[in-house]
Amino acid sequence: MGSGAGVPARPVMVGDRDQDVLGAAATSLACVGVLWGFAFDGELSAAGAAVVVADAPALLVELNARLVQFDAARGGL
Repeated sequence: MGSGAGVPARPVMVGDRDQDVLGAAATSLACVGVLWGFAFDGELSAAGAAVVVADAPALLVELNARLVQFDAARGGL
């Protein structure tokens, strides 16, 4: 399903607090913020989340889009 011959797609952190976003950045990962956790209004964006999603279906769409981009960058493997 996706990135070809056992090669994992670029990892991404999924988090619900600014500490998650900052931890992801500290390890050179993008962070997708989710609004169904404990974050205060605007906290995830202010911390630098790559994108913030409202619900699980939107998270799935975002992760699938990232996988498609990764596959395209690898030549559609």
